[in-house]
Amino acid sequence: PRPARHFEIYRCDREAWAKFRQYHYMNSELMAGAECYGLFEGNEQIGFFAVRHMPHPRNPRIKMGHRLVILPDYQGIGLGGWLIDSIGKLYTDKGYDFRIVCSARNMVHRLAKDSKWRTCRYNIDTGGTRKASKSIVASHRKVKTASFLYKGE
Repeated sequence: PRPARHFEIYRCDREAWAKFRQYHYMNSELMAGAECYGLFEGNEQIGFFAVRHMPHPRNPRIKMGHRLVILPDYQGIGLGGWLIDSIGKLYTDKGYDFRIVCSARNMVHRLAKDSKWRTCRYNIDTGGTRKASKSIVASHRKVKTASFLYKGE
C-alpha cells in the first residue's frame, strides 16, 4: 500500500547519488548505465533507487534493483518497500523480469512475506564461481543475501 503522506517517484540524474551514497550499507559505487529514480516528498528528494541491466546468457530481459537508500529521517515507515514495489511494477509492465538482491534483514523479511515477490535464493554469498574483484568478494563474504523476483499483483 502507498504511504499515507504524499510521496512521488521521478527519474533523476545519477549525480543525485552523491546525497545518498554515504547511507548505503555496502559501498558507494553506482553501476555505469544505471537508470536512477528519486523518491520525493514535495521538492525534497528523500530516497534513491537505481536499476541496472543484468547480463544473462538465456534471458536478455532482466533488470536488477541497485542501491536502495532512504534518508535516515524517513526510514522505518515502509518507503523502501513501496519504492521497490513501484519500480518492480514499472519494469514488469515493460516486459522485463525485475529482480533484487539484498542482505538487509528488514527488507529480506518484508519481501519474503509479500505475495508480489517470489524468493529465488537465500544463502550465504561467497562470491560464487563468477570472476569478481577481490573487494567485491571480500565485502560479500559470509553475508546472507536473498534474491527476489517481482511477480506483481
